Amino acid sequence: AQLQLQLDQSETAAATAHGSLRLEREQHQLVRGNLAGDREAVLAQVPPADRETYERLRAAKKGRAVAIMDDNACGACGVELSSALSQTVRQTTELVLCRNCGRILCAN
Repeated sequence: AQLQLQLDQSETAAATAHGSLRLEREQHQLVRGNLAGDREAVLAQVPPADRETYERLRAAKKGRAVAIMDDNACGACGVELSSALSQTVRQTTELVLCRNCGRILCAN
């Protein structure tokens, strides 16, 4: 009788946890769908050559095409950037690539 009670409690807890996980998954899928739409809207504004560079890097760099410059260093590979390159990243709207890992650099 005691074992059956423990089994019933465990099954109830598992069913509750499963329901919570299912709800959480559905919420994440909804957010993911919204983000995908937002991403496409932003990418539609990017010049075709820049988008092609981004997509190529995204495929080659396991989904991480862009690196944020952090203290004059590439946020992805950590290589220190020259002062001139750091300034260019901060001031231009053109793509600037890390000379070490090849990712697109952006200022923070």
